Amino acid sequence: MRFPRLSITIAFLALTNHSLVAAEQVSIPKTAEAIYAPRPKYPLFALLRQEEGGGVFVFRVNVKSGRVKQIMVAQSTGHKDLDAAAVKALKQWKFKPGATPSIKRIEPYSKDPLAAEDGLVKCPVTFTIR
Repeated sequence: MRFPRLSITIAFLALTNHSLVAAEQVSIPKTAEAIYAPRPKYPLFALLRQEEGGGVFVFRVNVKSGRVKQIMVAQSTGHKDLDAAAVKALKQWKFKPGATPSIKRIEPYSKDPLAAEDGLVKCPVTFTIR
């Protein structure tokens, strides 16, 4: 019998003029310390269909509270069920308050109206069946 396996790593995002650049992906950097991080559950029908895939998800986090405000799919796993399961779990995450730098601090010329209050965190998620 094959068992589902998930791989999750998070990394702080730095913004440049034209693209998002990930910092070194070594477990959880101090700048994006997750204090509550439930793992996504493998959807039953995706498991039955033997769907596997890896995607990249971007958190929009309130810097002061550490609460996740939004999850964006930067790169799909290739399966809607897997993406939805990842988004559902990642929305519940909470980060250490004040540990994530604001978008405005990283990109001072950002036109985002909440750039001073929010930070971005990148998280690759991989669903595999062993």
